[in-house]
Amino acid sequence: MDYHVQDIELADQGEGRLEWAMRSMPVLNSILERFGRERPLEGIRMTACLHVTTETAALALALQAGGADLKLCASNPLSTQDDTAAALVKNHEISVFAIKGEGPAARLFLWFAGHGHTEDGEGFLVPADAPRPAAGGRFKLKAL
Repeated sequence: MDYHVQDIELADQGEGRLEWAMRSMPVLNSILERFGRERPLEGIRMTACLHVTTETAALALALQAGGADLKLCASNPLSTQDDTAAALVKNHEISVFAIKGEGPAARLFLWFAGHGHTEDGEGFLVPADAPRPAAGGRFKLKAL
């Protein structure tokens, strides 16, 4: 499994944060339990670029419980929680590319250099200013 985190040995500390989050987010915990039973995302490959915090890690765990094969990249390195990122990798086998304070050039390289999920294994890019698809439409992805 590919990942890029500050220190994988921070996982135990991050796991404590995740346990707190699941206790403090009862609705998301209910979704995780339901998804674990029903597996509505089985076979779905998801790639997400989000704040890598305890709260979004709890969301990632719910998506994984639902059957999703998930990869996660930091959208804002200033909010990244290194211990949480390490816990997702080490304890939950979710590929994470996030280091607190890491510059945008390094994040973009790691994220778009083949770590996203696409059918041909290539990386992809959807520019922030790209026209949004019409209802029911799809983005046209540009392979790198």
